[in-house]
Amino acid sequence: MKEKEKRELFNQVYQDNKELIFRLCRGFLGPGPEAEDLFQEIFLKVWNNLESFRGQSKVSTWIYRIGTNTALLYRKRKARRQNREAPLLNTAADRPHTAASELEEKIRYDRQLDALLQLIQSLSEMDRIIMTMLLEGFSYKEIAEVSGLKVNHVGVRINRIKKHLRKKIKVS
Repeated sequence: MKEKEKRELFNQVYQDNKELIFRLCRGFLGPGPEAEDLFQEIFLKVWNNLESFRGQSKVSTWIYRIGTNTALLYRKRKARRQNREAPLLNTAADRPHTAASELEEKIRYDRQLDALLQLIQSLSEMDRIIMTMLLEGFSYKEIAEVSGLKVNHVGVRINRIKKHLRKKIKVS
């Protein structure tokens, strides 16, 4: 693939999936610069692996898989760093402004969606992946591809997660 073709394809893939991936990042890390960093890291991996996409699934499923794997690794690295050192940047004012923050300003969530995202953040990593994919409209089959679960198990997990979230909503 020529460089120009790759750039054009990437731009299209980016435009089609940027909001999906940004919501994934917020689902894992909440709003703020860390979600923005993760967002950039995911699309860097998409760029580096764009030529290896085989077309065996939808592009959005492929990108979501890259996103979830990158998010899981990001959280592991973050946990290791926090164990070794104190955080250097404590307030939003201390953090650098990035282009992704402009995207965050454009994406408006209503209060119920923000509350739901906070509840989803409290779930285990696998349950968080499943629920964010479900909210994005992925099929059970696509969720199974990304999560490594069987399609039937995805349905069972979704029902259990929904019951758990309903209980938490009633308590709140």
